[in-house]
Amino acid sequence: MDTPDEIINASIYIVSNENLRFTVAQTPNARRILTIAGSGDQALFYTLGGATHIDTFDMALGARTIQDIKTTAIQQLDYNAFIKMMCNLSGMNIKKSVPYNVQNKMPLTGRTALSQPLFFRNSLNTYNISQLPTPTEYARLQTTLRAPFNFIHDNITNIHNRVTGPYDVINISNVFDSNCIGNIKEQIKILCNLVPLLNIGGTIVYNNQFGHTYNNGTLTIPKANITLQHKRIELIDKKTSYKLDLFQRVR
Repeated sequence: MDTPDEIINASIYIVSNENLRFTVAQTPNARRILTIAGSGDQALFYTLGGATHIDTFDMALGARTIQDIKTTAIQQLDYNAFIKMMCNLSGMNIKKSVPYNVQNKMPLTGRTALSQPLFFRNSLNTYNISQLPTPTEYARLQTTLRAPFNFIHDNITNIHNRVTGPYDVINISNVFDSNCIGNIKEQIKILCNLVPLLNIGGTIVYNNQFGHTYNNGTLTIPKANITLQHKRIELIDKKTSYKLDLFQRVR
């Protein structure tokens, strides 16, 4: 994929700003997953949810780097050392922030990327540290993770040409909220491209923060003889309102 430098080096998240425990709980029997790579936390929490096959994708190569750092560190560090590493991550000094035993075990692509500056959108603090695995979840991941997650360097508009499925879940995070695909017609086009990759009963998950408001009901794609059932769920707590749009393939 030919990609301009500003996308290769696009800023990434140290830790997700999504409630991934809530998200994963909406599709409890999902085993085959296609998800945005993001901060790498999406794939980790789907693993905790019982997924056995996970493909990740992102237009930012830095997403693969942070994902590889986390999956390798979980296998090499105890929980306190992992949290310390995450708190110390710095885009301009990322190589110094990652312990040598983690660097040494990372895939070659990840080790090479550590010499490049990464641009982080957020840092780890007391508010979002709960978005990382708990000690108990961390211990479970240590017994489960054996290799880095598969990463595909591409964007939401083309990923359907790079994978074959079938998937139980396709998690597109909040990418529909960006300016380039905020148009509802473009979103429907993307959904039409992604749905054939789903098993019957499979679900596209959209973390709708600022995007188009979909109405509950069905969405039919006549040419493909495919029907989606849409529903919106919302989690409201003291700090935020967290919304998910779920598009389930019913035929």
